[in-house]
Amino acid sequence: MTSSRPEDVPRLAMVNLGSGSSGNCTLLEAQCASHRCRILIDCGFSLRRTRSHLDALGVPLESISGLVITHFDRDHFNPVWAATLGRLDIPVHCAMEHQAAAAGAGLTDSQYQLYDDTLDLGCGLTAHPIRMAHDASGCWAYRFNFHDHSLGF
Repeated sequence: MTSSRPEDVPRLAMVNLGSGSSGNCTLLEAQCASHRCRILIDCGFSLRRTRSHLDALGVPLESISGLVITHFDRDHFNPVWAATLGRLDIPVHCAMEHQAAAAGAGLTDSQYQLYDDTLDLGCGLTAHPIRMAHDASGCWAYRFNFHDHSLGF
C-alpha cells in the first residue's frame, strides 16, 4: 500500500475575509502538489483592506488567479479595483447578464470573462453557477469542484 505525501493530497479551502454592507470578499484556494489556484469571490472592500486581510493569511495579492463576481452591487465589487486588476492581469469572471454592470464598474472588455455555464478557473478548479434572485439583475451562487472536493458559496 502506498501512501501519498500531504502535499500531494488535493485541498480545497474557503476563507471569508468579511461580509456586510461595507464589503464582501472571500478567498478560495485549490491546491494539489505544485499546483495552486487562488480565487477571490467578490471584492467589495478597498484594495488596502483586502491586502491587509490577505497579508494576515500570508497570501500576496499578486498570487490571486482570478475573481468570481456574484453581482455588481458596490459592496460586492468596489470600482477602485478596475485599474489594479488590469495592472495585475487578474481576470474577472461574471455572468453574461452582468456585462453592462461590469462596464459600468470600470472594467474593460479585456478584463472580464463572461460565462453562462461552468467556469474553468485553472488547475482543475471549476465552478458551476446557480442563478439566485436578488434585485433586478439577480446574483449567482457557485458550486466549486476540485478533484473529489466540492464547496458551495
